[in-house]
Amino acid sequence: MLTEDGPTLIGTLLRARLLDELFLTVSPLLAGRSTTTVRPGLVDGMELAPDQARWLNLLSLRRDDAYLFLRYRVV
Repeated sequence: MLTEDGPTLIGTLLRARLLDELFLTVSPLLAGRSTTTVRPGLVDGMELAPDQARWLNLLSLRRDDAYLFLRYRVV
């Protein structure tokens, strides 16, 4: 099943080990946060410290203009 979801669902799927692949688009737009902005990152509700990290294997990489489309398998 392919889904476009947010950080909360990604965290839920990762915790349950139900996320098999991750499609990630890197765009040429820089965005940031101020110290007063509360906004979740890619994964919410799950700490991914270095000793608890979920590793990804790159399956494919495509480029369209300045965009990169990355497809990873979650290990």
